[in-house]
Amino acid sequence: MPQTNFLTSGAGLSLLGNSRSFNLLANIESWEEGGSSKEENTGRFMVLLLLKVVLDHLFLTMCLHRLHTSFMGVCSLSVILADAVLAFSVAAVWFLGPTRSPVTVCFLLVHASQMFNMLPLPVLVLGLLDYAFETRYFACRSAPCKALWSCTLTLLLWVLAAVRSWASAVTGLIEVEYEGGRTILGCMVQDSALVQHFCMGVVAAITCVLLLHYRHLNPWLKEANRLLNEWQKPPLYLSMTLGFGTMWASYLLICISSELLGLRIPAYISVNVLWFECTNSLLVGLVFWVKSVWLGTFTDLPDDICQWQDYWHLSRGPIRNFRKQPKTVFGLSGKDRKPLHV
Repeated sequence: MPQTNFLTSGAGLSLLGNSRSFNLLANIESWEEGGSSKEENTGRFMVLLLLKVVLDHLFLTMCLHRLHTSFMGVCSLSVILADAVLAFSVAAVWFLGPTRSPVTVCFLLVHASQMFNMLPLPVLVLGLLDYAFETRYFACRSAPCKALWSCTLTLLLWVLAAVRSWASAVTGLIEVEYEGGRTILGCMVQDSALVQHFCMGVVAAITCVLLLHYRHLNPWLKEANRLLNEWQKPPLYLSMTLGFGTMWASYLLICISSELLGLRIPAYISVNVLWFECTNSLLVGLVFWVKSVWLGTFTDLPDDICQWQDYWHLSRGPIRNFRKQPKTVFGLSGKDRKPLHV
């Protein structure tokens, strides 16, 4: 069993006993017995966070034009900004060194993990409310007012997360001595259990829906690509499941694979723009499915990832084949748009 010692500055901490007392241990520095083979890992944390920033900006170039149109989009922008600030801060600490830097890497990683860990649940709830009750949720329906409301709400979430993290985070260094003489100096960081449970729950739901209709999946997928009418129409909920699953299967499989393999990922890595956009696609799909029953198809969905309209036509067929053709194309909020001419 490894032996754990806490090295703190500030409020004192009692010995917690063993390495199972913390959530995850961020390995800041390690060495062998006698001080040989010393390794300092701040540079590796910096590279990891910079890779996340690169991923964020690759996504940003594809979806920037619509991120300001919804609460989920504004949250994605805020995460991209927070990732850049965290990566820059860790790089500054690495460049200045522990003697000249006003804060430590542990301080940054601990607070970042706690703040990112607090975001998913309120974002899920508020994002669903934003899409489901949009016409009543905002006192002003104009785009500038909606963007301002989304920015204010997002800023409030970050402030509450920062306040709670500042009140509860333990940023002291932890020294763990293993049998064999190896010692690790690190700090407690949190993973995001909700992200893992979300991904596993979504995969389980998709699997159950697809198993109910597995005999017809191949022709329906071909139909979705060609938009023909010669096949039996699948139910709308199955079309929505196919639309979501085909686009996000890779990301979801990676998430549940890391969980099944026991690879626990800190919240400042797992709570990323991909999770926000996957959640956004799920919420948009759910509301699209429910509202399309009485409003018809849409042209201005706040999601550029999933081809919801193609999969809607897979179940409902082209609009010109309807007995009751909608005279107007509706937005997600039910607001009238320009007439659709087919």
